Amino acid sequence: MSTPTKHSVTVKAAWINVVGYIAAAITTALLGALFAALLRPSPRLSFHAVPKDAPVAATTHPAYPLPHEIAAERARVPPFQRSEVAKHYEGLKVSWEVYLDSVETVGPNSVNVDFQDPTGGPPSGTRCNNIPLADNPELKILKGGARLRVDGIITGVEEIAPHFRVVVPLRDCVIRQWR
Repeated sequence: MSTPTKHSVTVKAAWINVVGYIAAAITTALLGALFAALLRPSPRLSFHAVPKDAPVAATTHPAYPLPHEIAAERARVPPFQRSEVAKHYEGLKVSWEVYLDSVETVGPNSVNVDFQDPTGGPPSGTRCNNIPLADNPELKILKGGARLRVDGIITGVEEIAPHFRVVVPLRDCVIRQWR
């Protein structure tokens, strides 16, 4: 057995350093890809949502994402990035099964209506503002928890304190009995 020379020890140490650098680079690249995938909004949005050119009232099945899925998606990203995630949902036409939560009078002939997402997940719901009572007289007598369908276009995603409930406001709302 030969005694290692100074040169062979140096070459071996250099190879160990090269292998260490390569392993560190691969690990960094893999972790970067993993974090990028986790922070990116779900690609499901583009093919599960009702097409933007479809008439709102023509939808007959729930459109995805549901309010609790939007809340979960928002919760996955750092607070600074949540407004960017919310922008991905704006303009989507949806048709959701909801439960009536509250009705607030905002004028002599209109109300704001809050709904709860019945599917679970993070606390979430949706809101329709300035709904004409002439078009929805049943809102005067419906009890809280009534099962309804609401169709509309997402205008944003809001987080309401103190319970950090995520609310998805809709415009062009159509409220009807669930069938």
